[in-house]
Amino acid sequence: MIDNGEQLLRIRNNIEQELNDIKTFRGGKVTIGCTIIRGISLYPILYSSFKQIYPRVELICIEDTAQNLEKRLFEGEIDVIFINQAEISEDIKYTTLIADPMVLFVSEDIAKLFSPINKHGYKYPWVDLAQLRNHDFTFIRNSTEQHNERVTQRILKEYHIQPKSNIKIKNQLTAINMAAAGCGIYIATEYFMYNIASEKKPTIFSFGKSNQQYIMNFVAAVSKYSYQSTLISSLIEIAQNAYHYE
Repeated sequence: MIDNGEQLLRIRNNIEQELNDIKTFRGGKVTIGCTIIRGISLYPILYSSFKQIYPRVELICIEDTAQNLEKRLFEGEIDVIFINQAEISEDIKYTTLIADPMVLFVSEDIAKLFSPINKHGYKYPWVDLAQLRNHDFTFIRNSTEQHNERVTQRILKEYHIQPKSNIKIKNQLTAINMAAAGCGIYIATEYFMYNIASEKKPTIFSFGKSNQQYIMNFVAAVSKYSYQSTLISSLIEIAQNAYHYE
């Protein structure tokens, strides 16, 4: 929760922002934040689209971890952040941009150990993750503070999977490339496959009791305690309409 002193300061800043909002079409600035990997595809689209509509407004782009972005959002340093939503905060207002399914990334050789089937409603061949209990696979894992890892932990727990060994990798694209090379199994959002630069592509499997069971929403997030200007509302709307990675 935000203490009274900080809340009063925010109220004052909000009033000042509201009074200045009528001037934003002639100038001003908006600060946005995004995780490094997501920024690869989001920032070029969002920046160019926004500047076409508001050429005189400065758009400042910040890259950081989701955890740090949330902290900087509450501190008032950033106006809106774009992150994977692993959990819900009562102090944040979310706007979903993409509902991203969690999928399994493996190498061609490891893929042969599965028994995939084509299942209605799933984009990729479907596998039962319970099969992983019967093999001593190495799992490629992100750091515990990363939202992707938080969802992965929940998936492994629900399927009663206890990996015998783990490789800790922060960069999701590195993790996918390692999975494609046969270093281990990686669970992540489908999004990352659209940014793979390696010549060796992973095999991708869907999983889950329903195609909506493991979804990671990619969201625009603003603090409920900050004034949401016309520019910020417009920016989020632009992101909703322009950001499609397929």
